[in-house]
Amino acid sequence: MIIIGHWTFDPGTRRLLAGGEERRLSPKAAEVLQALSETAPQPWSRDALLERVWPGVFVGEEVLTHAVAELRRQLGDEFRDPVHIETIHKRGYRLKCPVEHPEIPAHGDRDSATELELDLYASYLEACELFDRGGTRNTSEAAALFASVSEAAPDFVAARVGLAKATAFLAIYYSPGSADLAAALVQCELARRGNPKSAEAHAAQGFVYAIGHQYQRALADFRKAVALDPQSSDVHYMLGRACFAELDTGLAAPMLERAAALREDDYHSLMLAGKARQMSGDDRRARSNFALAAARIRPRLEAFPDDFRAVCGLSRCLVHLGDLDSAAALLDRARDHSDPMNYHLACTYARAGESERALDTLEEVIAHGWNHGAWLDRDPDFDRIRDDARFRRIARTIQTH
Repeated sequence: MIIIGHWTFDPGTRRLLAGGEERRLSPKAAEVLQALSETAPQPWSRDALLERVWPGVFVGEEVLTHAVAELRRQLGDEFRDPVHIETIHKRGYRLKCPVEHPEIPAHGDRDSATELELDLYASYLEACELFDRGGTRNTSEAAALFASVSEAAPDFVAARVGLAKATAFLAIYYSPGSADLAAALVQCELARRGNPKSAEAHAAQGFVYAIGHQYQRALADFRKAVALDPQSSDVHYMLGRACFAELDTGLAAPMLERAAALREDDYHSLMLAGKARQMSGDDRRARSNFALAAARIRPRLEAFPDDFRAVCGLSRCLVHLGDLDSAAALLDRARDHSDPMNYHLACTYARAGESERALDTLEEVIAHGWNHGAWLDRDPDFDRIRDDARFRRIARTIQTH
């Protein structure tokens, strides 16, 4: 994999990837791009490129001209003001954008702690805990830790999977603009190359494709992941989240319930499953999921009373279970926390009938960077206030971010 500007180029499949978008190059155009990337930012002469890409064959310079034109078209370059490929007058071409060559493990298959330095493994576990807690700061710190572990141990596949997930969550939920889906896909590809049998690597890639609105492609990755490890909680959780984002609640609910069954401290999957069951009209199963989630959250909060995600989670469960007084006390406790994750608070206020507090919180969330407008348009928690003029105005502001 080669990072060229904001594109990720896979020479093996001739694919260009960026933010969920994919473009495929012709064989010769791909060879020209690979050659340019090897010496960037130094230029190649036209003669040298012709010899490299068309060795031993007599061809005119127009074949190179056509290949470069194809690359510029696929990369989105303007001829007079190129971002990626620059023509060097009377010399040839060069890549003028940043080019990176991430290290690909030569001998992978290490997706566990076997032979890993224990201090790196400790950092990996800390990153997993931070990611589970959610929020901008925790997810950013998790991404940084996953990245440092991956740099020190390039063939530790689990760290690359963690980095892919953290990068994707930052891009779509917590800090849009700080990361992109193409970077997450690079980590997925490196993880899959490091260990083609890593179910979690396939699941992470499926999740990235799903939030990039390539749902069918995502499902293909998830089918591989489930086949590789049907006992993986993480695979079922990512699959459930991907289905949930696409409002495929009939598939999301059982996947999320299975994820929770495979990991006894997982309350978030149960909460999402409860919401999915609710959206499908199965109130009995929904209530059961919220009750189980609440039972798992309480001991978590006893051990970690400052776990904001758990506070939000319990308040949401209590609202769904009808215990509004207890939920209100938790909501007051959480109000001073500023983070895009406060979206959960806005949902809870809306469900509890506190429309003004829901709208106030939603405005704060958007001010802190949350911009998942596609989900806001479909989230049933806001159905009671969807026709409110202020809600419609808030929803419109997301589209201008």
